[in-house]
Amino acid sequence: MIAPVRATSLASRFLATLLVTCILPLLVFGWFTLGSVRGLIDAQVVSTFVPRLCGDHAQKIEDRLRQIYQSCAVVREIARRALESPEELAAFGEQVELVPDLLDNYLDLLVLADQDGRVAWWQDGQFLDPSTRGARSARIPQSVADAAWFVRAQHDRTAVFLPLGEAPYAGDAQTARPRDPSAHHLALAFDVPRRSGEAGAMLALVRWQEVQRLLDETKQALVDAGYPSAEALLVDGEGRVRAHTDRSRYGELLQPQPLRDRVGSTDRGEAQFEEESGRAMHCGFQRLDIGGASNFALAVVAPTAELFAGTNSFARVFWFSIGATVFVLMVWSLAASRAIARPVGELADATRRIARGDLDVQVPAGGGRELGELAASFNGMARELAQGRERLAVAEREKAWAEMARQVAHEI
Repeated sequence: MIAPVRATSLASRFLATLLVTCILPLLVFGWFTLGSVRGLIDAQVVSTFVPRLCGDHAQKIEDRLRQIYQSCAVVREIARRALESPEELAAFGEQVELVPDLLDNYLDLLVLADQDGRVAWWQDGQFLDPSTRGARSARIPQSVADAAWFVRAQHDRTAVFLPLGEAPYAGDAQTARPRDPSAHHLALAFDVPRRSGEAGAMLALVRWQEVQRLLDETKQALVDAGYPSAEALLVDGEGRVRAHTDRSRYGELLQPQPLRDRVGSTDRGEAQFEEESGRAMHCGFQRLDIGGASNFALAVVAPTAELFAGTNSFARVFWFSIGATVFVLMVWSLAASRAIARPVGELADATRRIARGDLDVQVPAGGGRELGELAASFNGMARELAQGRERLAVAEREKAWAEMARQVAHEI
């Protein structure tokens, strides 16, 4: 007896063959490709984009502070003549006004003292409230001989960066909130050499809002790049936050300690850390090259999930494409296996019918050229069997008649 052919068995074998020969290699290829591409993209973000952005914006802050420093150096040269004669001192204020943007945009206060520490001239910046000028004027002493900045400037004979946050004589800053950029200044103290005798000194209070504006531009660049939770900050040599796009972070120590140590000991680099909430963060930093005792470093901080959101999105799209491809292959293979199994099943059923004596069965010619030829051959065989049976029946009838005729003849 002929065993029945199961179409489901053929389909299962076809699917298993497809899995081994197509789908499994495709999944392995996808896994390796995705890992390589993700690694490349992540490396580009971590080692190229973040450091480059940090370096570019650190350069902007450096250039602005260096520009202010150079403008103050020009004023210092003018002040050398002003301390030599009353006539030059009278024209000093007008000459300072000619230095572009210095008191209009960059400084909140400029003080000139002679060799004995007597304040020879001072001028406040255009951004300060004019109504509080009287309060500022009252804060300007007649002599600054005992002031630390004056002593340091005379002793060091060069520009001296005073501690950030100290705003001597700036009346408006005294009423500002401690975490408001207007409460902070970068104080520059210069010696003013004279042809003879002790040098005088000059104090310039740099508006910290200008640095804060550049820091806010850094954050905006990060937001525009697709990192909405990113922050930018300026850290001093002690690891204290001196400027931050989140004003509430002013004056804090950079946390955690390992990050603070790394930023304080390396000129540029990147580091990963966790916030107290457990959120993974990534930090890129670069030290500013402006000389003096400022020792500032610009740092940009962003959640690791946001930095790698692009690669995560790529991974989702990639795996969706792989899954869709696998689904199409499986549907196609199932349809193909059924297209092959159906004619085979019809052929097996026709074989069983012939075995039971039904020689009139015919198999539809379908399933491709090869199966069509097999069906045609089977149908030809069935017809030949049917014709053979007819011939055999005729022969048996003739034999029966012949036998009957012989017996009749014998009887006669």
